[in-house]
Amino acid sequence: MNRRKKIAIVTIAGLVVIPLVFYSLPYERRRDGCIQCRLVKRIDSYCGISITREIPNECSQWYMQTHPDHQHEWAKGGCTYRRCGLSVEWRCGGEHHVFGIIPEMQKAFLSSCTPQQEAQWFELLGSRKQEDCEKAEKMAADVFFGESTPG
Repeated sequence: MNRRKKIAIVTIAGLVVIPLVFYSLPYERRRDGCIQCRLVKRIDSYCGISITREIPNECSQWYMQTHPDHQHEWAKGGCTYRRCGLSVEWRCGGEHHVFGIIPEMQKAFLSSCTPQQEAQWFELLGSRKQEDCEKAEKMAADVFFGESTPG
C-alpha cells in the first residue's frame, strides 16, 4: 500500500472514530436560575467535569445594580439533558414557579415595588400553595400589562 492510501485511510478512520469516541462520553446539560435576579446558570458536564456559564438578562442586570448585596438563590430552571453513547435522557419537572414569569415581567413588577412589597411577593412565590404562586404570577402580569400597580 502506498503512502497516499495509508494517509487517506488514517484520515477517514480518524474522521469516523474521533466523533464516535467523543459522542460515547457522558454529557449532561442543565439550567438553573436565580429566583431573585433571574440570572441563568448553564452547567455543561463532560465526564463529570462541569463548565458553568452565567447568562445575564435585562432583569438580572437591573437587579444586581439595584441590589448590590444580592446573594444568588439558585433553583432548577428547566429540563436536564443527559447523553452517554446511544442513550439519551430528558428529565423535566420540579421547576420553581418563578420560571413561569418572564424576566422582563419580573423586572417591571419589582421595579415598581417597595422593599416590603418585594419581600411579600417573593414569599408568595416561594409558597408551597399553588394559589399563592398563582397570585404572585398574576400580580407581576398585571403590572407588566399595565392593568395595576403593586400598591
